[in-house]
Amino acid sequence: MHDVKPLNIDELEFINRRYQHESKLYMKAMNVLLILGTISPLVFCIILIFMNGDADMPLSTLYHVFFVGLLFMMLFVGLIAIVSYRVKLLDYHKDKTHKQKVVEFTNVKQKKYMKLNDTYHFYLASPTKYTIEVSPTDFGKWQLGDEISIEYAQYSKEYFGYY
Repeated sequence: MHDVKPLNIDELEFINRRYQHESKLYMKAMNVLLILGTISPLVFCIILIFMNGDADMPLSTLYHVFFVGLLFMMLFVGLIAIVSYRVKLLDYHKDKTHKQKVVEFTNVKQKKYMKLNDTYHFYLASPTKYTIEVSPTDFGKWQLGDEISIEYAQYSKEYFGYY
């Protein structure tokens, strides 16, 4: 069971920061892909000239190879751009515009202390969030089967906290 509530100011700022960070990474990746997509047909044509050796290759054939390769690479980069935007950035954009969070009520299935990094974790009966890190006092306060509320962004599922 869950409720949908409006984001508070801190959560909205957090979503905005994540959106800005992911946008920068997206643009850097797209710039690299566009540069590689433009240069690779040219490099392929140069390799084709050297592999051809002494035989004269018509310039029209090289133009044809270059522009077909460029068209293929631009379509490929465009497809990657659309898919990667829809997978990551679109969800943050929806969270920014709709400004809603989900408060989900779930049960504690398992409690674990991680000795290696000195942290306490609850394993939850939630389809969205499998485990959360909790404070030592909350670890002692809640028992197995107790109901706990977790908050996360509606679309990106970015975790905000528990109570």
